[in-house]
Amino acid sequence: PRLSGDVVVYEDYTSGGADIAMLKLGSVTPTYLATGPAAPTTPDIDGNYGVWVESVAGVDQINSYTLSATPSSTGYKMLTTVPSHKHAPRVSGTRVVWSDDRNGTLDLYTYDLATNTEDLLVGGAGDQTVADIDGSRIVYTSNDTGFEQVYLYTVTSGPAPSLYPEGCDPALTDPADGPVVMVKDVAKTFTKTQNYTALDGKTYYLCIENGSNGGLRSSTFS
Repeated sequence: PRLSGDVVVYEDYTSGGADIAMLKLGSVTPTYLATGPAAPTTPDIDGNYGVWVESVAGVDQINSYTLSATPSSTGYKMLTTVPSHKHAPRVSGTRVVWSDDRNGTLDLYTYDLATNTEDLLVGGAGDQTVADIDGSRIVYTSNDTGFEQVYLYTVTSGPAPSLYPEGCDPALTDPADGPVVMVKDVAKTFTKTQNYTALDGKTYYLCIENGSNGGLRSSTFS
């Protein structure tokens, strides 16, 4: 079993085979994240994400589930496609780590759920195994010296985040139409409709500025 907040995930063999169950503390009825002949095992959970290993066409693959997905059937995502043995995925925030023997020995790989990118984290001689992650820190065991030792890997931070909410940064936004200006001069709800043409392959955001100086900005996925 693995715990995050008041939610537990674990392997469940009630059906006769391995399934991944999720149980909210205080409840007696679990929800099943993964079932069936793919024999999902070794789950982990942190916040909004659950991960586990699943045998897809006889090959280990890392799968994830977004707990807040609506409808729930859209929350599943297979993170890997390479044919290899994969062990004990762990997730913290949006980062997943696991051991993978695609290069002949067990190396640590990572997947960023925010950017949908997979990377080799720690490779080289020996096996890197039984990793765990919390925030930007990852610990794991390596036997590259001939003896098992515990190592710490710290993920370096990326560039400073934009001061603007996503969709409000003029340098990163394609203009679609003129701004919609609404002036609230009475104490009642007001609305306005504006139509835009959506282009394939682009992600669209609605940027709202409160005041002409843009001092208060918010961004909503649309």
